[in-house]
Amino acid sequence: MLQKAELVPEDNSCKRFASRYANAATLVFEESLKRGKGSQRSSCKQEQAVKIIDSNMLAFHPRRSKEVNSAKCFLGYRRLKRFLRELLDGLRDMNRTNLSASTLKLQKTHHLLEMEYRDLSEKYEKRRELGRGGFAVVHEVADKKKGDVLACKQIEKERLLHSGMERLLVKEIRAMERMRGAPRAMQLRDVLEDATHVYLVVDHCVGGDLRGTVAAHLQQHGCYTEAAAADLMRRMAAAVLSCHERGVIHRDVKFENFLWSDPGGRGELKLADFGLAAFWEPEDPPIRERCGTAPFMAPEVWTGLGYTAAADAWALGILMAVLLTGDSPFHFEDNKQCAEATCSQAVEWEIPPLSLVSRHARDLLSRLLEKDPARRMPVSEMMAHPWLREGGTATESSVKAVMRGCMDSVLDMDGFRQAALILLARKTIDDGRSQAFFRAFQKCDTDGDGLISMEELKSSLKTLYSHATESHVRG
Repeated sequence: MLQKAELVPEDNSCKRFASRYANAATLVFEESLKRGKGSQRSSCKQEQAVKIIDSNMLAFHPRRSKEVNSAKCFLGYRRLKRFLRELLDGLRDMNRTNLSASTLKLQKTHHLLEMEYRDLSEKYEKRRELGRGGFAVVHEVADKKKGDVLACKQIEKERLLHSGMERLLVKEIRAMERMRGAPRAMQLRDVLEDATHVYLVVDHCVGGDLRGTVAAHLQQHGCYTEAAAADLMRRMAAAVLSCHERGVIHRDVKFENFLWSDPGGRGELKLADFGLAAFWEPEDPPIRERCGTAPFMAPEVWTGLGYTAAADAWALGILMAVLLTGDSPFHFEDNKQCAEATCSQAVEWEIPPLSLVSRHARDLLSRLLEKDPARRMPVSEMMAHPWLREGGTATESSVKAVMRGCMDSVLDMDGFRQAALILLARKTIDDGRSQAFFRAFQKCDTDGDGLISMEELKSSLKTLYSHATESHVRG
């Protein structure tokens, strides 16, 4: 522990004081460099080295009530104060990355990315604001030389440092640099830094995010046809696959992070927001850091037992279920219930609406929503599935269309048959045998189209009652 120097009223007192504290501060700084910036002990000493120099110590001796003779020490005090200021500035410039985190947060002009400062206005013309978040503002910008219209994410350094989130920014930049050239990923065009902000210049996707497109479609139609859902899934899976091929797990795959390049939900669909991305190769150990958006997080992410690229495949499965049915396959009200449902709740494959999707769609969905990541279908294999591949088995039918067909069949019945069917349904549900009822329905529906035809009904009744005739069926 460094001790305070005692001031004595001799002519060389200030010189001895400066020498003692300058040497002590330098030793503490060199000690911190040896220990590394990860050492908590070195961080503590660094703070001491910065805070130990206090001008009050120069004016008053702690053990004596007698003040120092200002006439003798005035010139030395000025020199000492200037020397100490220059010393601290020099220490900061020697190795910024090894200063303690608390010291860095107080430096508004800290070189966060260790790059030369550049003024955004020298290269780009800032235009209208596109959006605003907790740490950043997004503007439309134009390249002054090329004329390209791009988007610029302007991040406030001071707020980022005070929140301790600077690590995520560095990871986002590294991930986007690794994704250079990937056609389905948002491209990082430029990175700039000045005294107060970091600027990420990226593609300007004017069509908005996929969440808005999907929400509007579901509100109007209830769900997507299988062909339309397969088209969107093919695009999203291709984007995620390009990440995995470059050793990147996105960890936040959701509708909001897919952006349209052209207005009206047209053009290319690009994967964006790599702020939570992680680097992982098959030979690496599983990642244990819990992060993501709750409804799309895989069971192994919630449990903290470790996860791999298979976590992104689970998220794609959730997106596929929403497109096909208009809702998540799990039921929850908050994040706690979401975690419990994701980890332990079984998917209700035998109950509408999931029971009404086609056989191939249900097969792919069940492979993606496999709770065991070792048995879950990888994104690379997903692209070759019969339902998903170009010109595959996905049809123009939808869950809502099948349900409407069932309702139309009921409405075509006479009053007695409708009443009998409603009574049967209520009785079945009241008795708690809804699962058995749906299994029986599926057994009668031999062609799997979600409807029971007259021939299917006769066949099922004849199996149960050998004496049943057509007159019994028609009444």
